[in-house]
Formats: sequence, structure tokens, C-alpha cells
Amino acid sequence: AVSAFAPVIESGGPITIMGRHFGVDPTSQSVISASVERQRCQPVEWVSDSSISCTLPMGIQTSAPFAVVRRRILESAPFTFEVETLVTTANSETLTLRSVGASLELVSLNVETGKTTRLGVFPTGSIDYGMTAMDSVNQVFYAISYDDDFLPVLSVVDIRTGSFSQVSIATSGANRRLLTVNTHFLMNVEFDPAASSVVCVFASRGCGQNYVLQVPSGTGQASVLTVVNGSIAHHIRAMDPFTRTYYMLLEDEDQQLVAVNTNPSNGPSPCETSGGKCQLMSSGDRDCVHVAASDNVADLAVAETICAALNGSCDYAQWEPAASMYVMRQHFARLETCEDARLVYGPKLDGIRSMAFHYEQQKLILVREDVGGVYRHAADLNYQVLSLGVAGLFNAPFESIYTRVQRRRLMQALAPVGTGLMIAPADLEVSYSFSAGRIMPGIITILYQHNWLLLQDGEGADSVVRVVPISDGTAEPATETLPFNDVRIIVPRDDLVAILSPKVRYLSPGLVSAQGGTDITILGEHFGLTDSSPVVRIDGKPCGETRWVSDGEVLCIEAPAKSSGSLLSLVGGQVAVGGFNTPAFFPSLLSYVSAPDVAAPTACCKLCGCERQVLTWENSGTTVVPMLLSQLTYNESVLLCGGGQSCAWRFEEGNAALVQAMSFDMEGSLTVMLTPFQNGNASFVVNHTLDGLSQELRFMVVTLPVNNPPSISFLQTGVLEVCKVDASVHARTVHFAHVSKGSDVSDELQQEVTIGRTFVSGNLSMFQPQMRPTLSETGQLVFSVLPGATGSLTMEFSIRDDGVLGSGLPFTIPTCTSIDPSASCHGNVGANQTLTITVSEPPSFAFGNASVPLWTAPNASASSWNTSSVNASGSTWNVSVANASDAADPIIPHVWTDGMGRVYLPDTAMYMTCANATMCSGASVYSVVVDGFLQLAPQSSFFFEVQRVGNSTSVLLDDPVVFQNGSLVLQFLAGNPSAAQTYSVDLVDLTETKCAGSSLQFTVVQQQL
Repeated sequence: AVSAFAPVIESGGPITIMGRHFGVDPTSQSVISASVERQRCQPVEWVSDSSISCTLPMGIQTSAPFAVVRRRILESAPFTFEVETLVTTANSETLTLRSVGASLELVSLNVETGKTTRLGVFPTGSIDYGMTAMDSVNQVFYAISYDDDFLPVLSVVDIRTGSFSQVSIATSGANRRLLTVNTHFLMNVEFDPAASSVVCVFASRGCGQNYVLQVPSGTGQASVLTVVNGSIAHHIRAMDPFTRTYYMLLEDEDQQLVAVNTNPSNGPSPCETSGGKCQLMSSGDRDCVHVAASDNVADLAVAETICAALNGSCDYAQWEPAASMYVMRQHFARLETCEDARLVYGPKLDGIRSMAFHYEQQKLILVREDVGGVYRHAADLNYQVLSLGVAGLFNAPFESIYTRVQRRRLMQALAPVGTGLMIAPADLEVSYSFSAGRIMPGIITILYQHNWLLLQDGEGADSVVRVVPISDGTAEPATETLPFNDVRIIVPRDDLVAILSPKVRYLSPGLVSAQGGTDITILGEHFGLTDSSPVVRIDGKPCGETRWVSDGEVLCIEAPAKSSGSLLSLVGGQVAVGGFNTPAFFPSLLSYVSAPDVAAPTACCKLCGCERQVLTWENSGTTVVPMLLSQLTYNESVLLCGGGQSCAWRFEEGNAALVQAMSFDMEGSLTVMLTPFQNGNASFVVNHTLDGLSQELRFMVVTLPVNNPPSISFLQTGVLEVCKVDASVHARTVHFAHVSKGSDVSDELQQEVTIGRTFVSGNLSMFQPQMRPTLSETGQLVFSVLPGATGSLTMEFSIRDDGVLGSGLPFTIPTCTSIDPSASCHGNVGANQTLTITVSEPPSFAFGNASVPLWTAPNASASSWNTSSVNASGSTWNVSVANASDAADPIIPHVWTDGMGRVYLPDTAMYMTCANATMCSGASVYSVVVDGFLQLAPQSSFFFEVQRVGNSTSVLLDDPVVFQNGSLVLQFLAGNPSAAQTYSVDLVDLTETKCAGSSLQFTVVQQQL
């Protein structure tokens, strides 16, 4: 276990790790290791059982890295420590826009050396103080000026490309006169990155109304967000991009902070709809109020009208003399009436000359001029730097369980509880005091790496840039002022992008299924105020989908699976966000485990001393786990097998049939051959011997079952030809396909498959309505055709199994997930197959065109018979006939046809032997093939069927056979008397259905020669 790190130093320096159970003697040094952010912290030096030292790796990306210490197979929990000096030199470069006549000059300014570099000049027109803003992430400046017709123009300067463009700002409808100089004048400008829009305020001349406008950077078509009554402080503004809050000051008797929600979908709140104002109280609550100079009948009536309009959320209006306002109250409860308010009125301030929003601290940084010397620490220190926590004025753009508590706590920082309704100027804590001439409003920026403020002191050609620490204890700048005048905006060049870059703080759950499919919630910051199309990778592989939720939350939908042969362990990942070159890395916060461990988070996978799991997939064959023993011992410098060392392994428990063979090479890499179609777990112990000393290392091979996709394979081509029938027949059945449930062995045979059918095109009406084509699990195609119907039908068959194995293929979603036991199982899907059934007229056929053969009668006195050539149906047979007494000459029986459906066989009683085995079948049975007996065009889907006509004694051993090519095969018995038998031959299709109108008869005749 790790308890502390010391000293706290920079990346690449020495570090001491303190804890316990690091080993009781120096021999422990060979088996102990440490890593930081998955990088080796080495060399490791053992000091004691509670202390080791090593060198921190270079290039650590975060100031709060995670470290893990391992001893043999034991591993500490991840420990977080702080690194203070990751950045050795703070960036001092800034970008400024300075006014030069009717143009803006873009200049790079180093605030430490004072060196300036001009980068470009842009004809923006005359720009006043506070009329510029910047998109810090995309490095784009925005400025508003007036054209020759005294109408506002938005200038856009893209620093990355050096491009410049302008677009006229316009409004429509009743608001079209807001932008004319004669009636309204521009007060403030800021940039809202969530809407990619400029937010600006136009004040009406004389009537005290201020219009807050949203101007899209691309179109310039402005829309009114809200109206603020009162006198607005010129140039003083700040923007909180995280909560989309625009801050400005009302300048009446006091300066009152006003927060405007720039999200058009928010508000107005019930209080605002009822005619009240939302006021931030010292308690942190936002109450609905009516402001009045005194408690009088007229204002009380207004307050009671507001109270009545709140529909039960208000019982009475209470006068608060210290704050000069009526507060809407309830007797026994407090209901929220300012939820999602468009405007919230905050504390009253005094002497504020400039303000900026601190992105890291989520606070307003205020610069106050102490004109009367009320707050000075010294007589010449006429300015103070103040900080004000205002992050809770509005809800954050995302909801989380801590949002409301966090908001309430931050609001309480605005005022001491119990001192009044609103904060007083004297209650603000001064973080730094300084002396200056005249701080110009609207020119302020924060140099984050130095913790400095950059301000403009003075006006015109005599002005300078003043560098001021934000708080006491911050390093003072070498030069307090820089001779750089007429600044309109100044921003840090690089470190603001680093501040706004995405960061990961927390992940849930911490266990990821090795099968894949786990959904992971990632909490952090700067993931984008709008959907930035982030991409999450886990252990180098992308999630199935990355879903943006808010600036502080993204979801990894379906984390990737591990490949076969992986050693399950802690892993890290990254979140890549559009607009940033460097993703947000997170260390080993996730642990890949097998599915049973996910179902039981308290399982062995999270406890010290448990055996490590080697993940494999069923039927993955031979798998190699590189340097397995090094990973089990955490010692990469030792040659683990061979070279005087030996590694012997033995099976301990589990599925003994799981592993067929196993071996280790000289580097300690494991080669394991899995038995086909086996799954489950098997534990092994490898005994590693070195110089007579041995140690036993345990590991488990976890083989997950694989649900292979089912399949349909047609035994023929995807076309089935059948013949027309004249009369109704029963269902026609043909074994036309092989249906596999994924594998034809027992581990998937228990699954059920569903075969779907979709009719694509053709004549569906040619089938019986209740007997349209279906395909069964056994591959039987069943259908019934209506009498006389012809045509074709094309259909598509789909197949799906029920996934009862509970796992998917590697790198796919699990079928029956154990991550969420309530999730329903779903099966694997095979490829669709297309089949066309054609019903047509049967092809015609006839007897072959055979001629009567020539034959010479036998001569009993002759020693041999003549040899003749016999032609039957185009085939020429050479027939040799010998005297029965001449055993040296074999005798071949002869058959011929007359082309009229008659086949003649000789009486074979006189024959003794058969010279040709292909023509004869033993001493008493003879086989004869008659080629070309029937003539038929080549048809792969139709066959001949022969049946006996009548019951006379057959001259044949079996009924004749006619092949598709028209050949006739006869097997006849020797010695039968002269006889004749008639047969019918019909055409049938693959369903063994006789085709209509396709029948012939022929007779087989046997006679003595």
C-alpha cells in the first residue's frame, strides 16, 4: 500500500514512495516495481519495508498523476500525488489589439521583456474601449465599430489564418431601431463560446433601458436576450462561458452586479414573469423582490400583485428596510421562484474600474479604485484587486448530484451569513493593493501561469500596460509597466488554451467487461459548452459511440472488447475534444475483467493476491501472450525461461479440457493452444526456477464462449425450378438448404434459430395462401402451388439465433450481457439468402432415334459366330459372340431398341461368362446401359421416374432407371424364359412431384435368339 510521496518535485526528478509491505530485506528490490501514469519509475531502489525510491518518468501530462507499486503479483491501489513544477517556464507572450486611427493593429507583446512584434493591421474602423472580445480556443478576435451610416459593424480577425472579415449587425421587426446611434449607443461586448456569438449591450438614450443582444458571428443578425433597466457601467463586463453568464454593473447610487443568462432557452423565471426581480441574498438563496425607495402604499400594492401572481409560491410581501425592497415570503416553506432566471441581481459594490472572469477559480477578479481612501492599506495604494465567487448565480449547464449544493456554497461566498441581505463593499477581501494613475475600464486580462493581471493605465499615447499580481505571495513582475499604448484588448497567447483544455476527473464504473459493451460515464471539465463531437478511447481503442452530455460529462457507449490473449489489468484512455490538439488523458482508472467479475464487483479481480486472468475466446486456436511472466512478476530485466532457468507449469483447477498444449519461450511469453469448442476457466501454476531458487506464479486462462452467427446455405443454386401441376397436390417438400446454428457441434446446438421470410418480387398468387414457401431449421423448403399456375417468386430468408451462450464475437457487443442482468438477451444474425422459385411448363421428351441392329444367326456347326456391328440410338457396339464350347472366347449379351419404345434382350441361358464387368453383374445377373434411349434438353431441375405397368412377371431384377441424359440402365436375370414387361416413365421435379402431361411407356422384351 502507498501512503505518501516525497519530495514533491518536477517530472524527471527523484522521488521517494512511502507505504508498507515493500519487502523485509534487500532481496525485495528484484521483485518490486513502480509506475506513474503507466510509465516505469526506475531504477527502483529498495530502502525498507515502508520506503522505496525511483526517478519520476519524463513527460507526465498532469499535475495530479496516479502511481502504482507492485511486488510480485501484489499491486497497490492507485495513489494520486501532486507535482508542482511540471511547467518550468511560464509563458509570457500575449496578443494585443491596439487602436491606430481607423484600424486595429495586431501585436505580440512579451510582458516580461517588453518585446513587441507586429503581426498585421486590419481596417476595422475606430474601436472604443471595451468593444472587443475573443474566442480564446479558436483564436479569433471580435470588435464592433460604426460604419459611415452610423450603424454597427462586427469585425472578425482570425489569428490562425490571418484573415479579416466584416458583417453588418442588423435586427428585425420592432427592434430594428435599437442599433441606430441617434437612439442607442454601444456599452459592452463579450463572446459566448457556447453559441459562437457576440453578446453586447445597447443602451437607450434617456429612458434607462439596456438591450442585451446576441449576435451570431457568421450572420450578424442580432436578437434580443433581455432588457435591463438602469444605468449600465460603460466598458465593465465579464463572461463566464461555463454557465453562460454575462456580468455587468449598474451604476446608480452604488454599483450593483447583474448577471445575465445568455442561454435563450432559459427563463424568464416565475418571479420575472410576475413582474419581480431575482435578488441574490446573503444566505445564498435567490428571492423574488420588488425594489422601492420606502415602505409605502403604492409599492406595497405592486409587491402584493407580484406575490399573488406567483400562484401559491408566495403568501405575503415583507418589507426589508436595510435593503429597500419587498421580499416575497411563504409562511412554512420556501418554493423556488427564480429557477432559470434570465436576470439575477447580485451584491452592491463600489469603485469598480474593471473586471474579468477567472476560468480556473470560477471567480470574478475585480479592480477597485479607492478614491476616498476607505479601504487602503497604505496611503499611496489607491487600487485593490478583489475576488468574488459568483459561479452559483446560475445553474451550471449540466445537472449533477452536487450542482445544487455547489451552487449554494458558492453563493454563500458572496456575503457573510447574517450580516444583511446583500454584500457590502467593505466585506470584500482585498487580495492585492497597488498604486496607479488611471486604470481604464474594459482592458484587463489574466496571465494564468504567472497569476498576473494586465491592465491599461492611462489613456491615449501616454498610456502603459501595467502588470499587477492577483494576490499577495505571487512573484512580482520584473517590470511593473510596459510602454505600450492605446490597447483595446490583451489576451494570453498560449496558456489560456492550456487552462481551457479538457481534463478528466472521474470515471464510473471502474470495471469494464472484457467482452466489451460497458457504458462508462466520464466526468471532468472543458468537454465543450456545446457538442464538440468528442471521441473517447479506452486502452487505445475507440468506444462504439461517444455521447456528449455537457461541458463536464461525456459517455462512452459500449467500451471496446479485449482481444484474445490479453492479460486483464488496469488500463487508461483519453478524451479527444474538437478544437484541442492534445486530448485529455486519464491514467489507470479502469480495470478490464471477465464478465462474471463485472456482475460481482467484489470478486477476486479487485483484491490483492488474486490470480491474473489471461483472456481468450473460444475457438481462437493458438494464442500468444507476450512476456507473460514479466507481467506477473513486474520485472522486465530478467530472462525468465532458458539460459540456466526453467519454467514448468501444472494444471490446478477448472476445465481440464480447456487447454490442449502450453509452453513458455526464453522471454517468458506464453503460447497456449485451446481445445476447439471448449470454454470456461482453468487455473495454472508456473514454477520458475533460477539458480536453484524457485517461485510459483499463478494465472487463470479465461475462455469466453463465442456465439457464431447462424447461416443458411442452399444445396442447389439460389433458383428452384418446379413444374406446373394440373390438379391440387399436397404440400411439396424438398431438402434445399443446410441451416447452421453457428457451429455444428454441441456448444451451440441448444440454441433456437428464427428464420424470417421477405417476399421481394414476383407472382405470390401462384401459391396456396396458407402454404407459401417456408424454410425450416432442418433445411426443408415447404410450399404448395395452385393447379395450372406458372410464374416466378423471389424471396429473401433471414436467420437469427437466440444468443443463449451469453457472449458475442470478439470486439462486438455481448449477446446476453452480464453487465446489466436486467438487459434482455439478443442473438447473432447471419447473412440473408435470396431464393427464386420458378413454376413452368415441363420440358418435352421422346424416345431416341434408334435403328434395328444387324444380326447374323448362329451356326451350330461353326466353331465361332460372326462378328457384327450394331448401331443403337447413335451408339456403335462391337459385339463378339463365341461358341459356348469355346471357353477361351467370352460371350457378351446383346441388347437393341427399335426406336418405338421396345427394348430387346437375348435369352442368356446359353451364355457362360461376361467379358466386361461394367456390362455384367455376376454369373446370373447382367447390367446393360442403353445410351440415348430418351431425348431431353439438359435440365438440372427435372428427373425421370420409372414405374411398372401391370403385374406380369418381370424379366428384370429391378425396375429400369433412366438418367437425366436419357440413358437407360437394365439389370436382367440370366435364363429367364421369353417374356415382356411394360413400364411408364414420367418427368418429376426436385420436389418429386410428377409434371403435368409428361408420360411415356416402353416395353422390355426378352427372347431366345
